[in-house]
Amino acid sequence: MRKIRIFSSVVIALLLLSLILASKGEVDLSLRLAPPSLSAPFGCDSFGRALLGRVAYGFLVSVSIGSAAAVLSVAIGLLLSYLMTASGRAGALVFSVLDGFKVLPPVLVALFLSSIQGPGAGTILLSLVFSYVPNVARTCYTRVAVLREMEFVVASRALGAPNRVLFTRHILPSLAPYVREQGLSLLLSSVLIEASLSYLGVGVGIGTPSLGAILAEGRPYMLTAPHMVLFPTMVLLLLSLSLYMIGRGLAELDPSSH
Repeated sequence: MRKIRIFSSVVIALLLLSLILASKGEVDLSLRLAPPSLSAPFGCDSFGRALLGRVAYGFLVSVSIGSAAAVLSVAIGLLLSYLMTASGRAGALVFSVLDGFKVLPPVLVALFLSSIQGPGAGTILLSLVFSYVPNVARTCYTRVAVLREMEFVVASRALGAPNRVLFTRHILPSLAPYVREQGLSLLLSSVLIEASLSYLGVGVGIGTPSLGAILAEGRPYMLTAPHMVLFPTMVLLLLSLSLYMIGRGLAELDPSSH
């Protein structure tokens, strides 16, 4: 529990600081590649823009896309598991089809969608949800099928409770620990994938700072201006480590995850 509190505080602190400091920055070529100073703690980029504000902006972009992808994937997965469990054999057939999409990695899907409609936050979000939903739905489907055979659910069903009531009152609360763990895992994966895609140039789009895009901008200056790579990398690592440790802490509290 202490682990969860500590690293949750780190994530909240990063989020609050980013909300306060986020900025795309103003071009000032006289400060081009300026090292860290009191006026610019993270230094400046190749256009003289303060790197601190841009890293904070990129942090918000990554967390926003990751959070949206995690919430949508879990919600759609839960809905599919409910519909397919209630429909019996038809549900098993649908999930057999969904299993075929599990082999497609999010990066490959994002590259394919970017070639069709161009890069952007919507493209990344769609590719992440498309890649995550089959796995989430399959796992939820298995867990829901087991929970439907538990004594308290069987008793409620024998008393005439409809599937909707069984799911919302009995099954969904029992799935809450899994939903939290899965959501955090998807958030962590989404942040890293978004950074990777932005680094490759198929991320949120030109003009929008993101952690991956800032790293890509700083790549040619790794030796002459290492601060351009150092600080966004540190923020990305700190966020990833915090989310991972929170997930580990939640898993330790959930006996069903062992």
